[in-house]
Parts: sequence; structure tokens; C-alpha cells
Amino acid sequence: MRDSRRNRMSTSKTNATTDLWFGNVHYYKNPLDGTTNNLCIYLCHTNLAKRVCIVPMDEIDENKFYIKISRMNKVAYPLEAFEIKENLIGKQLSLRGKRITISYEEYLDISESVLAKLCHKVFHTYHQLGSIRRMNIQNVDYSTTEDHYKYITWFEHKTNIQFHKSIKRNPGLIKWGLYYIEIGENVGSELHKLRPAIIFRKNVSVKNPSDSSYIVIPITSKKRASKYYFNVPITVNGDVNYAKLNDIRRVSVKRVVRPLCDKAGKTIVLNAAEKQNIKNNLKLYLFGENE
Repeated sequence: MRDSRRNRMSTSKTNATTDLWFGNVHYYKNPLDGTTNNLCIYLCHTNLAKRVCIVPMDEIDENKFYIKISRMNKVAYPLEAFEIKENLIGKQLSLRGKRITISYEEYLDISESVLAKLCHKVFHTYHQLGSIRRMNIQNVDYSTTEDHYKYITWFEHKTNIQFHKSIKRNPGLIKWGLYYIEIGENVGSELHKLRPAIIFRKNVSVKNPSDSSYIVIPITSKKRASKYYFNVPITVNGDVNYAKLNDIRRVSVKRVVRPLCDKAGKTIVLNAAEKQNIKNNLKLYLFGENE
């Protein structure tokens, strides 16, 4: 299980003793009007540093969707959840000297509503993109449908990889070995889909194998890759492939699918000359000729 302590954060700028924890009820400063007597439920951290998602609490409004919270007169409005700077979160609410945290069942009800709204927002975005295509129907572009389809299906697939795939023990991946990696749908000219890659470095978590990751270098069999020095030639089952140094990246162990094997069924591993060639060219690519 993931170490949940990493999700506890100190909001020292607002209150030196405030800990943010899932489901805690806090006061917060409204960034619009500056009021500080507002109540919210801390939902989670966000993709942006020092920003958190909160669910506002207020008196019952029968015209809005709300969720009742036990022991409290105010209710939660999950469909009005928003992101806020961490330092705008104040002290935790206390009743009769006891700090208030909602139940796990209440937290699940709220989080499911917030996440459902986010999913709806994603598909609303694609609906808007479809409307734009119709407004510009004279610009015939069939391939955009394929791009949209790939992104949406990758979102579902990535969700399954992240939350349904559990790693019980670290796989015995070989450094400098070739493995198929779920790179996914990326942006612009970035590599995507299921691709073979070199295991360049291993970052193994013994305590939690699902947190293990690898620095990988994707490879390609396309001949035009030979035009660039940062695409280093290697041999894969008798054919020339190229290690794409400009696409080096860190990936989760959950993205590793299977080894790329030779004709004998063994994982392909680079030879000493190929390893050294990659090291030399990677140094050149990262630091330049004069470093």
C-alpha cells in the first residue's frame, strides 16, 4: 500500500500547526473576497505544486446538489469543488475540542461526485472540438477523429494501468535489456503507443514494488533516424535499430509489458560496444561537444 504520509502537508504560512489530511474540515481564505470564515473539506493535492482541491461547505441550498455531513449543520457541495493555493487553508475545525474529519463513506461520496464531474468536463472538451470541426467543415481532416479516439481510449487504458495493475514483486529486468513499454498517447512529435526501449537505469523500490521506475531509451527501426547523431545504431535480431536518446524518460514499472526476445526466446541485451556508444553520444547530447 502506498505510504499515505506523503500526502500530509504543513500549511505554515496560514497556520503553523495545520496538517492537511483527506476529509479534514478546514477554514479557508476565499481568494475572491478575502473572507476567512469559510469552511471546506480537503479533498486531495493537485498536479500543481502548492495547490490543493477543496470542497466548499455552506448552509443547505435545495437548488444545488449537496451531501450531508454527520455532526454538522453545513453540507458539502462537491460539484463546486475547486483548486486553491495551499497557504490559503487555515486551521482545522474543532467541535468541543475535537478536530472534525468526515467519515470515509462521506469522503467516497464526495470524491466520486468530483471525479465524475471531471470526466464529464473531459468529454465536454471533445464535444467542443467536434463543434469546431463542423464550423470548419470545408477543412477536410479525417485523421483528427483517429487522434481523438486514441487519446480517449488511452485515458481509459492508462487508468487501468495506474489503478488496476498492482506489482507484488519487482520484475527481474535486465539493465541494458530491451523491453516493450506502454509509452501511451503523447503530444505532437513525441513517441507514443507500445514501443521497445532500453532499460538504462533502474530505480527499484523494495518496500513498495509498484513505486519502482526505470529510465528508458526508446528505440525505432525507421531508417531515417540515422540522420541524427543522437539516434544510436544497435542490432536487434539482425536488423539495425536506433536508440532515440532525445526521447529518454522515466517510466513506472507498471508500464513495462514484456521483454523483446531473440530467436532463442531470451531477452535481447546490448553488447559492450553498443553500451559505450550510447554513453558517449548521450553525454554529447546532454552536455554538448565542448563540455
